[in-house]
Parts: sequence; C-alpha cells; structure tokens
Amino acid sequence: MSLKIIEINPEIRKAVKENQGYCPCAVWKTDDTECMCKEFREQTTPGPCRCGLYEKVDDIPVRMPNCRLSKEGEEADKYGEL
Repeated sequence: MSLKIIEINPEIRKAVKENQGYCPCAVWKTDDTECMCKEFREQTTPGPCRCGLYEKVDDIPVRMPNCRLSKEGEEADKYGEL
C-alpha cells in the first residue's frame, strides 16, 4: 500500500509562499528545500514533514478538520488552493 499525503496545517502554506516556495524552516534555499522538500518526498514511513504542512499517512483519517489530499507534483497548485 502506498502512503497518501495530506495537508495538516494550512496556515504554514502562507509561510511557504512568503519564503518564495521554500520550506520556512530551512536555512538554505535549494532544490532540496523547495516545498515539498526532498527529505519529505523521499520519506518512506508515515509522519509529518519538517515544517508541519504535510503528513504522509497509510490511510486518510475519516474526520480530520482542515486536512485535504495533496496534489504532489502539480506545479500550478503548488502554493495555492488544493
């Protein structure tokens, strides 16, 4: 079974946008720290990304407020509405 990606903290999306699309907690602005960061993209176990915007889960929880499926890899919606 593949992991699903959900957005768990939509407020952080604003910080990513204000940081030109890079992880707000990263020191350097590189391809590896552009949201979704390399560390999170390569993560193979369930858990949140470093800044807490996204989380990888085995199954989508039935009722988690403010959680939406991510459209990983879709450039046009990267920082906007999912």
